[in-house]
Formats: sequence, structure tokens, C-alpha cells
Amino acid sequence: MSETTPLWIPEKFISLFTPNSDTYKRKRFFVRYGGRSGFKSWQFATAAILRMHTGKELVVCARETLKTLADSVHSVLVGRIESLGLQPYFEITDNEIRSKITGSKAIFKGLGLRIKESIKSLEGATITWVEEADDVSAYSWSILIPTVVRTPNAEIWVSMNVGLETDASYVKFVTNYDPQRMDCDKVTIFDMPRHLVPDGVWEEMEADKKNDYDAYLNTWEGFPLKAKDGGVFRPEKINIIPAAPAGCRYARGWDMAASALVKGKDPDWTVGLKMGYNPATERYVIADVIRFRGRPEEVEQQLITTANNDGLEVLQDLPTDPGSAGIFAVQNFIKKLAGFRVVTSLETGSKLTRGEVLAAQTNIGNVDMVLAPWNDVVLQEFKSFNGDKKQKDDIVDAASRAFARLRVPQEMKKLKIF
Repeated sequence: MSETTPLWIPEKFISLFTPNSDTYKRKRFFVRYGGRSGFKSWQFATAAILRMHTGKELVVCARETLKTLADSVHSVLVGRIESLGLQPYFEITDNEIRSKITGSKAIFKGLGLRIKESIKSLEGATITWVEEADDVSAYSWSILIPTVVRTPNAEIWVSMNVGLETDASYVKFVTNYDPQRMDCDKVTIFDMPRHLVPDGVWEEMEADKKNDYDAYLNTWEGFPLKAKDGGVFRPEKINIIPAAPAGCRYARGWDMAASALVKGKDPDWTVGLKMGYNPATERYVIADVIRFRGRPEEVEQQLITTANNDGLEVLQDLPTDPGSAGIFAVQNFIKKLAGFRVVTSLETGSKLTRGEVLAAQTNIGNVDMVLAPWNDVVLQEFKSFNGDKKQKDDIVDAASRAFARLRVPQEMKKLKIF
């Protein structure tokens, strides 16, 4: 047996480890939110392992996006097993962790676009731990919660840092906090013993406090960022529909990035937005959104996969960087997409100008959107968009490109009439 460390439980996590009794009734939701270095994942992982070791549990470890096991809390759970000296009592495989004593197991699932595939795995779960819940959409919650609560005494554990005050998870559990159903508390670096937090973390925190106090309040003290209303789009005018209408012609506009997610960084997203135009009604519909971060080879593979899924009815529209490297990259993409309909073009005009063209149709209620997990992030970016280069605008850029491509045939037709 390896060397063990004492089990230390911060005060704000004691209720998570406290069983039901005559004097204490556990809640359905255990929510811990706040800033960085609050050891939230560490404590939830410890509680999950101890529950699995002492009773029969099915623990579903979920997050909005799960591309590989490396994106999950698998390594955190394994680390806690080792620290507690429980290796002989657990069987660890690539896709699950199982207790040899109780038969409990932990599995790992993605929500978001895969939630309909994952839903069967949620049935029967006694504990559903949603990590990085700040990324979870309202749509995912609307499916996850009714499924999980069918199991008697099932619990939903939520760990998250804090983003915007309008993020679905923040609104659901913090803004709309219900003490009858929820055990919810804010946890920050200041709730941790000083010696447990590396010196470098404290140094970065102090640097943020000195150089960017707003960022410091959000990153370290867990205060939400205010949602800025950009004033260009009126997303409340977008009508949510169950499915795209028949008879549309489609283009998918792409906004390309090649930045993998790195802890502590917030790189741009690669976005492919599929938009349709219905000639019968002269309305536009946002039919699908692919949004991810990845290395160049992952971007290339996702582009190929998406084109295959879209088929020939969807025109793929790629941006061209005027530099030689950009031209070479887009030529490479076109070669990879042999057999599909692909066009490229330079970006013209400012981001604000391109966005305003689509906003004109959006703001008169002429744009619909298919009900899907990505709705929240689209509406939020539309709401905050103002052309500021410091803000994320990948979705707006991709939508503007798709919209511009769909307008081309109509404009050409009008020119021919004259």
C-alpha cells in the first residue's frame, strides 16, 4: 500500500461528506462554485471515491464536452484513490473505475451534442457529478435533471468556476438558489490553507489583483462577469423552432482557429455554423453549430467530418487569410474536401459591418433557430456582440459568412433582371 495522506475536508465541503440522519437531510443538489484554486474537483472526487468504497453507487461523471478521457475527471479520481491508499480495492480501466468491494462504478459521459446518446447512461445513476458546469447549457440541464431524479435519492453534484452572470448554470443554481433542494456555497482560494496552494498561484493572483482588478474578482474571488449588451443584435427576436423547414438551401460558414484549450488560457473557438434560407417564406434559419477548440490537425479532421455529415446539399464556406500561409492552409483544406461543395473568400469590411448585415434580418424577427444544446452560447454571443476585438465573436463571424453566402444567388438574380 502506498503512503497515505490525512483526509482533510474544508468547512464548506463538510455537508457533502455528511450522511443522512435524524438531524440532517441531504439535498438533491450539491453545488460548489467560485474562483480558481478552490480545490472543488479534489473534494468532489474524494467524496465520490469514499461513497463508492462504502456503498453501492453508480457515479456518472459528466461535462458538457467530452472528446477524450483526458478531458474528464478520470485522472482526478485515480489520484484520490492513490492518496487514500485504496488502490487494492479498485479496478481502474480506460473508461471506468470499479470498486472490487461494493461493485460501485464510475463512468464518464459528455453532454451537449451527445446528451441524447448519454441519456441512457444517466438512468439509474445515484450520483451525477457535473464538472466544469459553467459550460453546461440550459438545454443539457433540461434533459439531465428529469432523467436523473427518476432514481430514488439520486444526487446531482455541481462543480464550476464562474463566468457570466447569465450563464445557464449560474442562473439555475446561484441566482435561482432554492434552499429546500440545493446545498450551494461559494468556494475560493481563501477557503484553502495557505500551505496547500503553490506559491506561483498566489503570485499570479496578486498580479491580477494589481493589473486587472475586474479579472481578479472573477478569476480568484468568483464574482460573475456582467453580461454586456452589445446593442447590435436583438437575440430575443430569434424564434426557436423544433426542426428546420423543408425546402431550404444551406451554407455552413466557418471561422477558423487552431488553438487547443490550455489551462488558464481562453483561446478562440473554431466555429462552423450551418444556416438555411427558405425561398418560400424568405426566412433564414440557424440549423446547426459546430464549436470547438483544437490543434490544427483536429480542426482539419472536424472540417472533413462535418462536410461528410452535411453532404452535398450544404455549401462549405471557408475564410482565406491574405498571407501566403493562409492561402496555403485553405488550399490544403480544399484538397481534403475533394468531392464536396467548397468556396473560399477573403473577409471584407469590419467585423461590425459584417455582423450588422445579419443583425438587420435578426432584429425584424426574420431569423429562426433550431432547438439544440448550442442555443444558449449563440444567443449570448449575439447579445454581447459590438465589434470589439477583445470579445469572443467566432459565432457571429461564422454566421455572417454563412448569411453572406446565402445572399449571393439572390443578388446575382437581381443583377440579371436589370
